[in-house]
Parts: sequence; structure tokens; C-alpha cells
Amino acid sequence: MKIDDIKAATGVAMSERLFNVPDPITWQCGKIDKVIEAIRSIERAVGKTENELKGLEGGEDALSSNSDAEYHTWGLTDKMEEIRKAIEGVREWGEAWKRLAKHLAEHVPDQVLHYMINPELPELDKLFPQFYENENA
Repeated sequence: MKIDDIKAATGVAMSERLFNVPDPITWQCGKIDKVIEAIRSIERAVGKTENELKGLEGGEDALSSNSDAEYHTWGLTDKMEEIRKAIEGVREWGEAWKRLAKHLAEHVPDQVLHYMINPELPELDKLFPQFYENENA
């Protein structure tokens, strides 16, 4: 039996819900973009502060702290891009497993497929009447 046919009959939009599996994580690009923008704001502020401190008498001590901040933010945007790439890899990996699982699920006997599906979904008795005959008699 085709997974898309079962989804249509039960009103389920995602196959994860069909098999009572957690939904995939949402795209994280927007969150990563916000972190990268925050890092860039810190870098700009550090640069501005450095220019202001250079002109002040006794600003050398504060410049040291400013340099520490600059050191700790250096390379963070690259690290966030690495995280973005890793998350995309995990999503691709999960999607590949999902395609394989759906393909395998469509090729198991109906009795096994029926057992795999969330029993609380509507219309299962119409999709798999052979497993509900005794209940309706």
C-alpha cells in the first residue's frame, strides 16, 4: 500500500505523524543568520571602541580588554557557517533515511504496515478492513 494513499485517507500531512515519529527540525538558517549578525555587530562595536580608545589618555588598559573581545569573536562567523552546513547535512541524512523507510514500508505485508501506523488515526478500518472484521461483527 502506498504511504501517500494512507496519508490522504487519514488526513495526515506528514508521514512522521503517520508513524508516530517526531517531526524533523525546522530550518535553522534564520537563527544562524541572527547569530552571525550579532557577531558582526559586536565586531563593529569593538572596532569603533578601539578607535575611540586610541585617542584617549590612559586608554591602553581598556584597549587590552577590547583586544580580548576581538580575539574571542574572531572566526565565530566561520564557525556558525560550519554549524549551518552540519545541520543541513543532518537534514539531508534524515531525508534519505525517510525515503528509504517509506519505500520499505510500502513493500511490507499489510499486516506489518498496519502494525507500524499510529492506531489513533481515523479511517484505518477502511484502509485495512481485514484487521477490523471481527470488531465490526
